[in-house]
Amino acid sequence: MGCSAPPPEIEYSARLLPTALNRLSIVQADPVRDLCVALLLVSPGTNTTFGVVLPQGWAVERAWSNTPASVCGTFVPPSGASEAQNGTGYVNFEAMNPCNVSMDVTLQFAAGQERVANMQLKVQDNLSCN
Repeated sequence: MGCSAPPPEIEYSARLLPTALNRLSIVQADPVRDLCVALLLVSPGTNTTFGVVLPQGWAVERAWSNTPASVCGTFVPPSGASEAQNGTGYVNFEAMNPCNVSMDVTLQFAAGQERVANMQLKVQDNLSCN
């Protein structure tokens, strides 16, 4: 009877991006499924049709999934990524501390890109945010 290591855990990270607009990138890396899922938020944002409820003034700029999990883009999807068409759920964070994130988001992709992409993160006070 052998011992085995526990499966690697899903890792989340957030990054404030230094651009002309306020941008927050939230990334989920799942080493078991070898899948990266990214959600890029922008403020001020006007895209209210994506379907994810966000703090006032913020919008989803884009969202995508790609393999391998070790290649997670934060601002631009890597080559071969599948872009989400829309989503459901919510992302909450404090305006003065966008790295204290609570979220439960499901992303939908076009036919032929049926990667299951659920981002479920309940209040992460220590989400690594650069």
